[in-house]
Amino acid sequence: MKTCIRCVFGLWFLFTMCSLQLSTARAQGTAFTYQGRLNDSGGAASGTYNLKFSLFNTNTTGVAIAGPVTNNSVVVSNGLFTVLIDFGAGAFAGQSNWLEIAVATNGVTTFSTLAPRQQLTPTPYAIFAEDAAMLANGAAMGGGNGNSISPSGATDSFIGGGTLNQVLYNSLYAVIDGGQNNIIQANAGLSVIGGGQNNQTASGWSVIGGGNGNSVGSGTVGSTIGGGYFNTNNGNYATVPGGTVLRPA
Repeated sequence: MKTCIRCVFGLWFLFTMCSLQLSTARAQGTAFTYQGRLNDSGGAASGTYNLKFSLFNTNTTGVAIAGPVTNNSVVVSNGLFTVLIDFGAGAFAGQSNWLEIAVATNGVTTFSTLAPRQQLTPTPYAIFAEDAAMLANGAAMGGGNGNSISPSGATDSFIGGGTLNQVLYNSLYAVIDGGQNNIIQANAGLSVIGGGQNNQTASGWSVIGGGNGNSVGSGTVGSTIGGGYFNTNNGNYATVPGGTVLRPA
């Protein structure tokens, strides 16, 4: 899927997230190739541009956890370009990461930051898997693509399959059966996400059966969401069976 985002100075940047690839140019395997399309004033850009990349663990605000990495004089031909990005070892540690990109025309020192940030999927997590070299003690993954279990404290955790599912650090005995982009947050051990997509829990002893966009907040215990769409449970030993909560416009 392609996402088009706009910068305040009229530059348009079209990301092709499926074009992320591991690079074999470096022995340590921490670099990846990023391909995209740049439109300038509504048309395909051609020429040279400077691109600056920073890595964040939130989709807005926050402090960069890696970068910036600047690629100068990037050749853009008919809107298309390819760059190599290397944030180094340890940048991808199993948590969600977002890429922030800024653009400047060649020879201009002021960069225009593009928004929103783009969540990195799935290749950088293959870098994480290579960098980690092992899972946490007793942890296992049954299959899928781009799934990750933190090697730090996620003892005996398990991901059965699916894609882009994550068990973060200090979440021992946690289970994600499958689905897509489900996250058991840090310190949320003994939690289970059955499947669905975009579900996450930040509390231990919690269960999300499935659905889409459901979440259990932090500071609770024993919370359950059966399924449904965009439900939130912030109560101790409370249950939301399913249904939907409409998001504000």
